[in-house]
Amino acid sequence: MLRLLAGAVGQTDDGEGRDAVLEMRLDLDPACLESDQGMGDGAREHRTTLGGKSARVCGASVPEVKLPAVQAWRKLSEAVAYDRFRRIINRTFELPTGETADYEILDLLDTVAVLALTASNEVVLVEEFRPGPEAVLLELPGGVIEPGQTPLDAARAELREETGFEGDLIEIGSVVKGAYSTNLKHVFAARNCRPVAEPDQPELANPVLMALDEFRAHLRGGRLTDSEVAYRALDELGLL
Repeated sequence: MLRLLAGAVGQTDDGEGRDAVLEMRLDLDPACLESDQGMGDGAREHRTTLGGKSARVCGASVPEVKLPAVQAWRKLSEAVAYDRFRRIINRTFELPTGETADYEILDLLDTVAVLALTASNEVVLVEEFRPGPEAVLLELPGGVIEPGQTPLDAARAELREETGFEGDLIEIGSVVKGAYSTNLKHVFAARNCRPVAEPDQPELANPVLMALDEFRAHLRGGRLTDSEVAYRALDELGLL
């Protein structure tokens, strides 16, 4: 039994102050209580109870809360709002609450990005200006999958055009571009990369070789726009 002192809330007939006491019963299974020495990671501690010992409540004794499954929203309409280098569409949805909501969605072609490694595990990056952050960044080679191209064709072409390198390509999978975008980003790795030509436009993009340890630090630094591709590819190759 827990007795919680709520503080003085009134007076009795004889004028003396009276403290209100809130009583609450907490039924604990003794088999689910452990001393400090037996506490496991993540257990919720309750101190100044049970004779000064710490205790935890077993997870099995906590009632399971049943939540409704999240349902897909019903799309009511879709229309193009802007269509130049970027295509933006307006989508109107009916929510499970009965309300309607409008969203602006980037409707883009799928893309590829390549984690390219030389035979000595140096990472082949592209030094290029990015107009969004208005900064020169060291990026993974990649680009849009043009109509008629397969993801593999696009990965090979982008690696060659942006860096002048070729390698043994490995198709790893794809990732969702973003919550408000329609396209996928296809993830590739390339092993045994070697230079075979000059990049197509060296005044816009130049190849840079970076040691693998330095690249991991670069990735953690947050200055790579295809960071999810890099993590996915490094994990696939056992190089994280």
